[in-house]
Amino acid sequence: MPPSPPKKTAWGIPQTAIDGLPLLITAAETILAQLDSPDRTTVITAEANRIFGELAAHLRFIKDRYIKTPPLLAEDCSSLLLNLPDTTRTPRGDPKAQMTTEIRRSGTDMLILAYHYAEGTEHLADPHTDISKQVRWGLLPPPA
Repeated sequence: MPPSPPKKTAWGIPQTAIDGLPLLITAAETILAQLDSPDRTTVITAEANRIFGELAAHLRFIKDRYIKTPPLLAEDCSSLLLNLPDTTRTPRGDPKAQMTTEIRRSGTDMLILAYHYAEGTEHLADPHTDISKQVRWGLLPPPA
């Protein structure tokens, strides 16, 4: 039986994503030895936090980008002729209508909070804001 290919090949992780790992792992091993020494200082601890943070961020990027469902990066969008996602928040104005809340019981372990427009302000409101919420409590059965 032939040997299986490295997991990075099987998972489709490009070499450019792997290139920085040996340096980060070596730095982590070096700082770990310093952390275990009796000469440990707060400076060594801060440096260890920084190095392990960089290593964790790099591994998290590989996991999120290549192992989990790969998100589309900017270069992916441009190669597929897609528009880049808009990250600018849409400004919302101040509320124009006043809301009231009605609380109803809908069983032994549930409340319904229904939000309605106050009388006379319905015409001012955004039609997408008439909502209600359910609140559940008592997840365990009642005591016997």
